[in-house]
Amino acid sequence: MSAEQQRRWYHERGGREKKRVYNLIHREYQNQKDKERWKRKKRILVDMLGGKCKRCGYFQLSGLMFHHNGKKMDCVSNLRQRSFELLKEELKDAELLCMNCHTELHYGWLDS
Repeated sequence: MSAEQQRRWYHERGGREKKRVYNLIHREYQNQKDKERWKRKKRILVDMLGGKCKRCGYFQLSGLMFHHNGKKMDCVSNLRQRSFELLKEELKDAELLCMNCHTELHYGWLDS
């Protein structure tokens, strides 16, 4: 392999490696931003629905879930990248439950 070929090979290889590392770092950054954005949206939606579990009063954001009453377009976690107006429309008939109450409701341990 000539010196010119070696330089070209190194440059191409180095360019791909730099791009791979950049994409890896950028993906982590983007994931973090998405999590922060969802947390802000969820806080607003939770406050719209009363800020605590409708059945037991639990109030920590990480433990609250949205329970659909009737027809739903999709589960909220699949809609998190969509517009905020769409999320509000989807949740207008929903109730806010903690994870425990939501599970008990779905297993029939609580009355609807």
